[in-house]
Amino acid sequence: DYDYDYDYDDNYNKNLFSSINKEDDHGFAGKIQFNTSTKKFILLHHNHILNANASYEQVQKSFNPLERIRDVEFLRDWSVLNPLESVNEKIIDLKFKLSGKMGNEINYSLTNYKRDNIYTGFRHLLTQQGVYGQFKIVSNLNLVQFNNIIQNGNYFRPALQIIKGFKKLNDWQLMVGYSAEKNKIANILFDTIAAESFAFERIEASLKSNQNNLNKWEITYFSRLNYLANQKNWKKSDQNRNYSFLASLFKNENSRLKIGATYRTFEIFEKSINNPQKDNSLLGDVIYDFIKKNGFIQGGFSYEIGSGQEQKRSYTFLPVPVGQGNYTWIDYNNNGVEELNEFELAVFQDQKKYIKIYTPTNQFVKTNLLQFNYHIDINPASIIKNKSIWYQKLISKAALSSSLQINKKEIANNNIVFNPFSQSIIDTSVISINTLFSNYFSFNKSSSIWGVDINQISSSSKSLLTYGVESRNHQHVFSKTRIRLNKKIFFNLGYRYSKDQLNTIGDKFLNKNYLVAQYAIEPSVQLQNRAKWRILLTYTDNVKKNEIDAHEVLMSKSITGEMKVNIFSKTNLNIKINYTRSDFEEKNTVANSTVGFFMLDGLSTGRNYLWNIDLNKRLAGNIEMNISYEGRKPGNNSITNIGRASVRAIF
Repeated sequence: DYDYDYDYDDNYNKNLFSSINKEDDHGFAGKIQFNTSTKKFILLHHNHILNANASYEQVQKSFNPLERIRDVEFLRDWSVLNPLESVNEKIIDLKFKLSGKMGNEINYSLTNYKRDNIYTGFRHLLTQQGVYGQFKIVSNLNLVQFNNIIQNGNYFRPALQIIKGFKKLNDWQLMVGYSAEKNKIANILFDTIAAESFAFERIEASLKSNQNNLNKWEITYFSRLNYLANQKNWKKSDQNRNYSFLASLFKNENSRLKIGATYRTFEIFEKSINNPQKDNSLLGDVIYDFIKKNGFIQGGFSYEIGSGQEQKRSYTFLPVPVGQGNYTWIDYNNNGVEELNEFELAVFQDQKKYIKIYTPTNQFVKTNLLQFNYHIDINPASIIKNKSIWYQKLISKAALSSSLQINKKEIANNNIVFNPFSQSIIDTSVISINTLFSNYFSFNKSSSIWGVDINQISSSSKSLLTYGVESRNHQHVFSKTRIRLNKKIFFNLGYRYSKDQLNTIGDKFLNKNYLVAQYAIEPSVQLQNRAKWRILLTYTDNVKKNEIDAHEVLMSKSITGEMKVNIFSKTNLNIKINYTRSDFEEKNTVANSTVGFFMLDGLSTGRNYLWNIDLNKRLAGNIEMNISYEGRKPGNNSITNIGRASVRAIF
């Protein structure tokens, strides 16, 4: 029998309005295939089946398919490098398949590929797979011989894989393999190997447990040796060796552990001043999750190490439409020039006029990478059964949550970093570090009558920039006591302590450094009528002190009133008014500085007024309208008014 498939493109006109070169508006592509009937015979005392087929394919150069008709690796398989234009193509293919018992089979194909008169190639492809006793063997032999106008060569790709199972060892599996590629392109005139030729050899081996089990492991080794063309011969270029271990322990329902590690050695045989002759690296990760004592304590951690390169960066600030940025420019020296040390994080919407753009440079630093995370939740109520005893009842009302995140990059000095706590943020070998440590304690959290919440956060970051190192440190503790006086009146008492540090190394940025400690007390009263309306009145007494340089002190007192009204569940109105009195004491400096901007939160000394009105209304089933207005009057400055309106459809 035979199959026939063709396609005729009669509507590809490069220039619809020209009558010249109309002959390339049409293209043809077709393929015809002949299949023989199945032949059964006995070979070596076993039944075998033989199948054969032949095909012919032709594609005109003027044919333009709507979709890809070739495999993605087609031209690479035939060692056709960077074809510049379409050509007429012809392919003749002969295939034979010999099948035996237990899925054993051998396939052989002979293919001729022709591209006009500029390229001719023959490919021999022999594949085999079968089970022989306790061994499974899979092999592949691919040989392409080709020539074009100025070059000829061959592309040889052998591959072999042998697998053996061990039933007595709970189906362990051993695998060894070998593969290689040698693409030799020779120049006919000079009888030399072309520079685009390449070759490599790969050896691999692995031993793994039964992969169907919940607890499983795997050990793997592979090595790759690369070659470069050297006139008429091949020379070794580089070699890498990789040793890997993977393990998963999921059998225990209350804990899960996953471990992975790869040790890699890399050696360059070609001597070069710019390239290291040897390089070793380690990649690894550990992930562990657990639940203990019926949920009394649960959490997990992850640990990851690696190696890489860090690109040094510079940055600049670009103007954007008002409200779409993150930074504001303050001309501290009144020279009218936007300088890098004059940009600050904006507080108010109308100040957000700039974005920060990082620009990579061509300088690289070899680095070691480390990531560490953990989170733990402690809930005593899950193990306390008898809550009639007063101290057990008291303990059951407590809950604790803790988490830590560390992301660190260090300059690699022929060592591997394992300890995430080994170096501080001021260490000169640290390129970048981001740390976030958070703890949360609550007592009587589920009660609507009263409760206490305490939240502690510590964060630090460090970045290596072209002008030096910039590091930030933030510590924050906030406690809140809540009491419900009756069904409509709630009283809250909050206390806040924080410390913020900015340390920049660079002559032009020394004026930005600060170490500010803040102390604040915040009592508030809330009146609420179910979901209809809510009124909140808050008083804040705040003190900020800069502990370095000019030792600036800010004392501020503020009153904030908020009201939220819901109308027929389709309209809600939010109104917020704030009055702040700020007294800024400075020595040898002024409030118009980086530390002054940070301590005043974008306001001014003296009296500051802020107000905001926000209206949301659902017009139809999925149409929502928002109208907002905000204004401020900082100190002796003029009033700033901002209005926004938007309509959106919700699908």
